[in-house]
Amino acid sequence: MAEPNEGRPSGSGESMSGAQAEKVSSWGFKLPSALHTIAVSVGLAAFTAISSFIGMAFAAGRKQALCLDALTSDPIDQRHVFVGLTMIAQVLVDVLLVVVFSRLAFLAVRSAGRLVARRTGLQIQVKVPIFVKRHLWLLALLVVTTDAVVMLDSMKDLSNHVNGILFKGFIDIGGFWTQAIFDKDFDTAGSYSFAYAGLLALFIWLCWWLIREGVGRPLRRAVISIFGLLVVLVSVLMYSYLNGAIATVMEYPVVSFTNQIELFGQGSVPILLGQDDKMFAFLIVLTGAKPEDEVHKMVVYIPRSEIKFMAVIRTVPLYVLDKYDDLTRLKQQIQSQKQ
Repeated sequence: MAEPNEGRPSGSGESMSGAQAEKVSSWGFKLPSALHTIAVSVGLAAFTAISSFIGMAFAAGRKQALCLDALTSDPIDQRHVFVGLTMIAQVLVDVLLVVVFSRLAFLAVRSAGRLVARRTGLQIQVKVPIFVKRHLWLLALLVVTTDAVVMLDSMKDLSNHVNGILFKGFIDIGGFWTQAIFDKDFDTAGSYSFAYAGLLALFIWLCWWLIREGVGRPLRRAVISIFGLLVVLVSVLMYSYLNGAIATVMEYPVVSFTNQIELFGQGSVPILLGQDDKMFAFLIVLTGAKPEDEVHKMVVYIPRSEIKFMAVIRTVPLYVLDKYDDLTRLKQQIQSQKQ
């Protein structure tokens, strides 16, 4: 009668399990538990949802800047997630650039200070009072709060001018948007993005320091963590909204369509702003309108069934033609002041 272990090397099971255990311990690898798998899945789903909300904020900024409220909003799909991920990546890159430049500037100043100290023999010692050391977290918390207020308030002020920017004059939209809508290279928007990244980097660094070292009570750490996450999320949403408005600074097609002259008269310039499955949205610029006329431009929605044909004539910078009457009046004012 054959033995149970006949045909197998003795102790092979023990040696294989021992080898596997040694392999697992040497790699430091451990299969995730069911709870970890669920947590990772929930985290990915939450991140995807946040990315889609950021993408929707971008689309809302563009839609409100162009006064396209009558068009049907696109359903949430992969495009919103992609745009949201692009905005997150852009913020991260800007923050990393700010951190790198700040670090390089700090190293340069420290090296220059040491060089001066060696040559002059001057030693500078800064003594921090004990009271300040004990309450340093309060100072950091004050800076964090001020940073958040300045950052969000400036973004809110810019967001207030986005809605209907097509029909607002230079005085109504403010200096930033006046420069941004005529800036083809996006230098104005880039400088603002860099300033926003600097404020955000300072905010994140101070919140991280407060959570790790500044405060010791768990409740304070939890409050600061929630506050930091909310501020970062709101600021990124507002940043995406503003970028949606800035994305309208581009060339749009000038078109010709059925019954254009009969509807809007001679000298009307229709610019195709957008469309959905039911109608087209045009910006009609009335170049023949007089300065004293009340209407110089309008956004018109025409059903698709009414457009028998449409021809694209050329593409033009949107705001150069949109602000044609404002630029004309500004030019006349400058000429009258020179005379």
